[in-house]
Amino acid sequence: MSAVRLSGIATAALVQPGLSPSLLARFPPTLLISGTRDPAMSSVIHSQQLLERAGAPAELHVWEGMWHSFFSDPEMPESVEAYQTIVNFFLHHLGHRSANTRAPVTVPSR
Repeated sequence: MSAVRLSGIATAALVQPGLSPSLLARFPPTLLISGTRDPAMSSVIHSQQLLERAGAPAELHVWEGMWHSFFSDPEMPESVEAYQTIVNFFLHHLGHRSANTRAPVTVPSR
């Protein structure tokens, strides 16, 4: 049985990239979205800080009063704002539009 053995540090970095600034530095542009009532908000903020310290581009957007995965409800105005943020992020980082150009987001009615 052949297996690739990784050092404990390398294994830990793959499981928890925040332990390795050199690994974080290789991350692609990252979009982090949270709400102020999201129990994971502190971890999201910490992730953004680690990415930026490592030199990886990271955008953090936080919605007041919103909970974890608030954008799962497409009818909320905050969800539409989050969708617009996501669209703009990808358009900007994929090079299809300038950061100042907004592609409209429409949410189909039920």
